[in-house]
Amino acid sequence: MDKEIDQMFFEYLPATELIDKLKIQRRDLVIRAMRKQVPLYYPVRSEKSLTYYPIDKTETPLKIIWMAIRTFLLLSIGLDNRRYSTGQIIQIRGMNTLNALVTNSLNESLIFSYCYDTDSVIQRHEYFRNKFHPVSFDDVLVHIDDALELKQTLQNEQKELEEEVGNLDAQDALIKPKTKQAQREEIFLTWLAGKDELEVSKMKKEDVWAELRSIDPHLFVSEPKNFFRIQQIITFKSGRKAS
Repeated sequence: MDKEIDQMFFEYLPATELIDKLKIQRRDLVIRAMRKQVPLYYPVRSEKSLTYYPIDKTETPLKIIWMAIRTFLLLSIGLDNRRYSTGQIIQIRGMNTLNALVTNSLNESLIFSYCYDTDSVIQRHEYFRNKFHPVSFDDVLVHIDDALELKQTLQNEQKELEEEVGNLDAQDALIKPKTKQAQREEIFLTWLAGKDELEVSKMKKEDVWAELRSIDPHLFVSEPKNFFRIQQIITFKSGRKAS
């Protein structure tokens, strides 16, 4: 990475360095970031000029073609156009994006699709005028303040685990904290992979709970209200109550 770009990172810590210091797995770091809504960041590798389209205007192939024509012929007038410069640090947003990071299948096009608004996306024709790069975990950054919060999260999980199952080896507790809520949220995140976050947020919590119970009936046998109250992974629309 260029020295010019490196100088911009004095407020950030490479996620890989944080993993080494805390002695945790990549998946564990991403899961904790999602649970606590701690943002992860990515430094843009090349300049980009992108047009964002509301999802409701790209629901059908005909709408996509029309929006593409409008982009090229009308120079995107009236649409949401955004420019990104090399080295600019942007947040990695979206459940699918973070899940792709865990599975080592993340790329820039997915990051930029969600970096502005999960209700807006970029289309395939953006590839003709922009270069999109593959993304590895080595590219991910954590803000210094957030790194301290993640460390505190690990310590809190260790205390919770000790309250549930008694004293454990401190290092084991840090590496694999398995409180009931943590276990549930891991399954919740796995279930969310590949799903539309907006559609999930509109679901009734009872229906989501039933889906999770079908995966692990013993873990999701009771306390749905407590689970949904504590989790911060998805914000459900009002009125989607769990009994």
